[in-house]
Amino acid sequence: RESAAEAAARFTAEFEELHGETHPRFFRGSCSEALSRARREAKFCLVYLHSAAHPAAASTCDELIANALFAAFVDENFVFWVADDATADGRAVR
Repeated sequence: RESAAEAAARFTAEFEELHGETHPRFFRGSCSEALSRARREAKFCLVYLHSAAHPAAASTCDELIANALFAAFVDENFVFWVADDATADGRAVR
């Protein structure tokens, strides 16, 4: 089974290949680890559950997540945890 950190690294690589390198920092770890980090840093945890099959997935990535202003805002104010719904971690939070 792929670890949460490995899944996050793979998601990051695939995201950057399709949508570019502009995006918020994707937390590399499990959802519970992201929540713990958010608590320690007194931030909210923002969760993006990606589904390649969803008709709005590509536009959400291109127009929102890859937006420099969005990325800067998220990096300043949130711990940003992402998962693909095809992974075990993604299915666990669905």
